[in-house]
Amino acid sequence: MRLFRAIIEDDSQTARRLLRVEPGLAHARGLEWSDFWHGEVTAIHLAVMHRRRAMVDLLLAHGAEIDQRETTSNFTVLHYVANMALAGVITPTEGDDLFAFLTARGAVPDIVVYLWRNELAPIRALLAADPTQANVVGVMQATPLCHVTDLPAAQLLLSYGADPFYPLDHVRSGGCWPDTPLQWAASRPEHPALFRFLLDYTATPIDMHLACALGEVERVQQLLAVDATLIESRTGATHVLFADFTPLHVASYYRQARVAALLLARGANPNATTATVKDMTPLHLAVMYSAGDEDEVQTEVPQLLLAHGANSSLRDSVRGLTPLEWAEGSHMCDEKGRADVSALLRAHSTARQNQQTNVS
Repeated sequence: MRLFRAIIEDDSQTARRLLRVEPGLAHARGLEWSDFWHGEVTAIHLAVMHRRRAMVDLLLAHGAEIDQRETTSNFTVLHYVANMALAGVITPTEGDDLFAFLTARGAVPDIVVYLWRNELAPIRALLAADPTQANVVGVMQATPLCHVTDLPAAQLLLSYGADPFYPLDHVRSGGCWPDTPLQWAASRPEHPALFRFLLDYTATPIDMHLACALGEVERVQQLLAVDATLIESRTGATHVLFADFTPLHVASYYRQARVAALLLARGANPNATTATVKDMTPLHLAVMYSAGDEDEVQTEVPQLLLAHGANSSLRDSVRGLTPLEWAEGSHMCDEKGRADVSALLRAHSTARQNQQTNVS
């Protein structure tokens, strides 16, 4: 679309000409495919993503709505700004400046925007005025509790009636999508303290798989002493974690190296696959979730898996990729490099090839 190209290139002359001929283009929707966003956007969303302030004013002058939402995740311009700052696409100062620029033009922040900006005072004011907002399904077809990343915000929402078991509409991503805010917290291994807090708040029993997720080595040992078959057990359809995960899948997903070492020493299968995440092995998950919340990349779990016979050439049925291809491709949405993991997998692959050559 010519208008979208003009916005991206900051070509105000072309944008003005196009809007003069067809003012309705101010409401145009199209696809944006970049490192930050894959999906539908409106013209004004695109202008904000690329920080084209003059384009924002031009679109508003031609009738664009400042709080228009897109259909992929139900974002407004303020959600984009808050999310870009949260993801490190822009600096916090840039985020504050853009936030002020847009609110001065009438953009209205909601609870999720304030959560992503870590501003509790306006959240408290919104909830005091309307407590039902604690369970409103909005951005990403989720409630505000799904978007929390720290304990103070979670405690505030819970004090106004936020429900950790609120049923969510997850049809857009099929079965591999959280059903409740508690499952949403479980799906983010980069925030273990929040997950543990919600498990305690809901009095959820810590079974074998949750003990693996939380890194509770002694609890895992105790459970295996009672029932050794738990080492290959699978999570059920209603488990707080995704269904069909083995304990080793869970430990790999949550980067729990000590638990993974224990499970492997007890004979856990490093090449087990899971239907929920399309035939991924523990090594796939260890590679994908090797990057944590502070940009560090951990290689300990992938190393353990490889040392215990994990097959680095197995392909999943998501994209038909091996763990190495996940590490080196542009498929990860967290925009964090995995050079150390990639180097580890390449070295292992080379060593295996050399070993096979020497044997033959």
